[in-house]
Amino acid sequence: MIDFSKLLDAERKPPDPAPDLVIAVTGHRPDKLPDRASGYKWDNPVRAWCREQIRETTQRLLDDPKLRQQPDRGRSLHLHSLMRGVQWRTAMPTGPLMVSGMALGIDQDAVGCWVRMGLPVLAVVPFVGQELRWPAESQRVYQHILQKHVAGVLYLAPAAPAGHDAAVKLLLGRNERMCELADELIAVSDGSSGGTASCVKSWRYINRLGSNPHHIDPRECPAHPFQVARR
Repeated sequence: MIDFSKLLDAERKPPDPAPDLVIAVTGHRPDKLPDRASGYKWDNPVRAWCREQIRETTQRLLDDPKLRQQPDRGRSLHLHSLMRGVQWRTAMPTGPLMVSGMALGIDQDAVGCWVRMGLPVLAVVPFVGQELRWPAESQRVYQHILQKHVAGVLYLAPAAPAGHDAAVKLLLGRNERMCELADELIAVSDGSSGGTASCVKSWRYINRLGSNPHHIDPRECPAHPFQVARR
């Protein structure tokens, strides 16, 4: 016989603690910035401008009291389910949590911004070894970030997949997982097609009743050779 009193007690149980605000970022790789070679340099002026815009946008979201609320039971259970398998280096944060896919360029630049702001970061990585085809210095920086600066890592696959199509599927899956986790998305994009546009598309589908992405257009940087007016 079902003991309905126990079911009711379970429903009344407070939700497990979870982050009160999850912010994810998506953005272009360095070769999508103006001057393809210079885009890989940390001091590229457009890249530096994007970092400052990420910092300002993040702070604005953190300062909005309407966004800083402990999730209800359903959202808490959903977050814990989505983060099953995370390798936490600290306890799961109950304050704000930042999420990055750790690709070259904006993804890693955002992590640098957030770490300097004292914010915990969850790296959602499509597969172990995603960096192995990158330049040696980029691999070194990537491993340093994962080992020293993130609060947790979630790998969607334990090894690099065999074949291009399988890799693309995992990259898209990474974008979807980030969008499912996040309450807010910062998108650094000039509107061109690619991985960032795909992530924004996933966000708009998953959060079709929620907020739009917080858009940062690199072309609005005064140093951009094809500068456009700010919106």
